[in-house]
Amino acid sequence: MLSVFRHSLRLMAMRHARAAAHVWTNQLRLYHRTLPFLYDGASGSTTWTLNSRVIDVLLDGARPPDNVMLLSECLERVGCDERVANGNVRMDVVIQRPEFYIPDEHARRGILSLPECQTYALVYRAVPLLRGKGIVGLLQWGVPDENADAKRAVRDALGDERLWNTVRGLLDAAFNVAKNAEARERALASGNAAAVVMPGVFESVFEATWSYVESGVADKSLGMRVASGRPKSVWSFAEVSKTPLQLPTENVDEERDDGLELLVLTSEKGWPFTLFCIPATANGTPFQMMHATDVVVRRESVRVWNIVRADLDGWLVRKERLPTPFVLLGSPGIGKSFGVGSHLLYELLHYTPGKLDVVTFLVRETMYIFYLPRGGEAGRVERYKKDDGVDRIMELSRAGCRGYMILDAKETMDLPTCLPARLWGSIVLSSPNKKNYKVWDETNVGSRFLFINRYHAREMKAYFAWLRRADLAAAEGDAAVRTELEESWGVIEERMREVGHAPRYVFYERSYRSRKDEVEWTLNKLIAGEVSYFLLFLTGTVDWKDDITVHSLLDLVRLKAGAIEDSGNRPVSVVVRSKMIEKLHDIVASDPKLFVPYCSRRDVFEILVLAALQPPVSARRLLQGVQMLQGGACAQKESVVETIVVPRLVDGQPTFRRVELLYDMLGPEEATACEPMVLYRNCDGYDPVVSAFFVVEDHSGLAGGTGLQHGVPQRTVVLLQVTLAKERHTNTNKLMSLKKALRAQFSNWEDFTRDAQWEVIYSQPDRAEKMCALQQCAISSGMDQDADHEDEHEFWNAKVRQYQKSVCESVSLVRALLP
Repeated sequence: MLSVFRHSLRLMAMRHARAAAHVWTNQLRLYHRTLPFLYDGASGSTTWTLNSRVIDVLLDGARPPDNVMLLSECLERVGCDERVANGNVRMDVVIQRPEFYIPDEHARRGILSLPECQTYALVYRAVPLLRGKGIVGLLQWGVPDENADAKRAVRDALGDERLWNTVRGLLDAAFNVAKNAEARERALASGNAAAVVMPGVFESVFEATWSYVESGVADKSLGMRVASGRPKSVWSFAEVSKTPLQLPTENVDEERDDGLELLVLTSEKGWPFTLFCIPATANGTPFQMMHATDVVVRRESVRVWNIVRADLDGWLVRKERLPTPFVLLGSPGIGKSFGVGSHLLYELLHYTPGKLDVVTFLVRETMYIFYLPRGGEAGRVERYKKDDGVDRIMELSRAGCRGYMILDAKETMDLPTCLPARLWGSIVLSSPNKKNYKVWDETNVGSRFLFINRYHAREMKAYFAWLRRADLAAAEGDAAVRTELEESWGVIEERMREVGHAPRYVFYERSYRSRKDEVEWTLNKLIAGEVSYFLLFLTGTVDWKDDITVHSLLDLVRLKAGAIEDSGNRPVSVVVRSKMIEKLHDIVASDPKLFVPYCSRRDVFEILVLAALQPPVSARRLLQGVQMLQGGACAQKESVVETIVVPRLVDGQPTFRRVELLYDMLGPEEATACEPMVLYRNCDGYDPVVSAFFVVEDHSGLAGGTGLQHGVPQRTVVLLQVTLAKERHTNTNKLMSLKKALRAQFSNWEDFTRDAQWEVIYSQPDRAEKMCALQQCAISSGMDQDADHEDEHEFWNAKVRQYQKSVCESVSLVRALLP
């Protein structure tokens, strides 16, 4: 009988030998991963202290086995259903002498590899032996070389090297955690002679109150409503993560639905950026409190927090990686340091409890260290001089504390380079001036750059509503207040059109006036300086400096570049762009070499070509010799610019009556009449359909022309497209949008262009690949069966004659513009 039993166990063991052979060598890992007796609240991340019991450490959050299994149950678990003589023996007994109760080695290995049996081995074999040697807790266990004789005796008594390795590994690891925690607690609790404790500041920031502003409220003044508390829902991830692929051609905000526009956080004692200094005069006046206690939180700030929080989760929760050092860049005056920095501080203080020990904020040579609550001890804030604060951070880091650092970078202050940026989370807040963060970036290789956009126009309106919230409430029953609010907002809108969307330069008249003067001064300075430097401004490729020569003229715009972010620059406002172009007209008269180095920039090339069309001497060079593109239904024919425009050019008189901006958003809403020989320049991005256009009238055949009424001149609409590309195809959506805009701007468009001919002239640099084939107007995706789109497709192919003109360097555009 016994031999049959042994034979059955041997067969069973052979079936499971492959699966069980490596188990004991990985026992420590398997023990933690598969332990079946976890308490409901166990997290697998128990914090050990020197007073923790060895039984708790070895169970690591598990409860000791209650219903002790029988040997027969274990045999069944490993696939042996044979009845055995010792089947009713409990496993806590079997585990004391496994060789006696399970004599077959392979069967014994299979059974002892069960997670439950590992638990029995640790609880019923190791713990009594440890207690017998006086090792009840981690304090008695000690460092690896401590209590060596007692540990050796336990090892010998166990008689199982693999089991001993598991016990020793678990207790050594727990002892190290406990020692580190003790050191961390001492570091966090210790005082520092250089520190200034700031009573009540932690509570003020941690308990900051929320308010919010909503748009689209029809019965409220300005269409805005201000409310206390947090809204029921905040923006989704998709709402805050919109990033264009290419630089927008104009400062036109994307469309968005009405709803939540801004959140506001209010801390009675202020924020680090204000050095927690609340002026005595700031007695609730909104315009004063906006720079003291009230922090505006907008979509851009929430987006940054989403990214930072995801990185924190990967570091502290999932433990997948070390923290990422971030660098956040944005235009001056849009709320990086005060807005985003303060919001991040608030959110970090509320991050998952127990994950962070401290949050630090460096601003203007002052370091604030926020200590998170722990062990029943309240949070607190200490203020240091910068260098002393760095020393304190390094002390905390060496003690094993986990922290997050917010650093406000300025050109006038060097960022510390000896901070633990690879062990702690960090974010640098800066303008795009590379000098501010260059050394930090070089020291912390692998920093991830984030970019923050300016305020949306509706966010500016919501900000204004928050500042005037008392008047907003009063306006509900007072028509005069309502009228004054609307008029005041109109003034703010005009300032935004002039100097951009930075609250710093819009909400205060003195700052606004100063910024307007700075724009004029900067433009005049650029004219007096290097022409090439001005063109870098115009094309948005200039390096940023922390002075008015850059940020009075340019806005930083976030762009998407694959999996990472990128940025570009554009004029800070439409008015500033207009003035820059006007100044260029003055500049080109001073440097005949301007064209050659920069004709590779499309914006500059377009500006120069369109400007050169006005003087007859350069217009002749640009309009003579246009070549008709081959193919299509249009018969070969000379362009109207050669047959009519060029012969009419008179030296000393401009080619066009005047030059106007097409789709001028700053102009009156009422439509104007389209006139012949006026150059209408695009300023709203209807590229690639048109850079500009003009209409030519031919009065030589008033009575001629099929279908024309007697006395009506033949007209030709001439579209101009200035391009560096070898192809400039378009689609019916863009063509229809162009026509719709023209009908909206010109009151006489339908009558004026009825039965008109159409031409398009593509101007390319001579060294570019020459355009030869007709440029297509494809039916937009999904519109194949749409009659309107089919009509526009047919219109382009059958009625628009296409020409190409290579602009040779010998034309010397700039020289042609000289007086």
